[in-house]
Amino acid sequence: MPTPIDKKKEIEAALRSFTCASSAATLLNVLGYHSQKTLKLVDQTPQTFLRNFNQACTLKSEKALVSDWTSIEILFQLTGDEVSGYMGQHALFADSLETDNIHSFLFFSIFKCLTS
Repeated sequence: MPTPIDKKKEIEAALRSFTCASSAATLLNVLGYHSQKTLKLVDQTPQTFLRNFNQACTLKSEKALVSDWTSIEILFQLTGDEVSGYMGQHALFADSLETDNIHSFLFFSIFKCLTS
């Protein structure tokens, strides 16, 4: 079992190597979140993502700064069974939402235009 210091070093290493979507998946894995459930979008534009995953219009484009996004990649989905099955994953969400009403969580990586 890794010590808290070992876990901190793992997290630091994952953050230092952060360059792309696979880095985001690596960081989430270090934090204890992983799943084989994923979807590769052929078209990774913000418009395609919103058309497929924001049909209820709950994501507000202005607040999410969608106009700055260059692309978006789905990392993985955690289902309710997976969240409640992993103690580390369950602990993260237990304080902030209704644990008996979990459907799934979608983790994705947004690539954003950086302006200088």
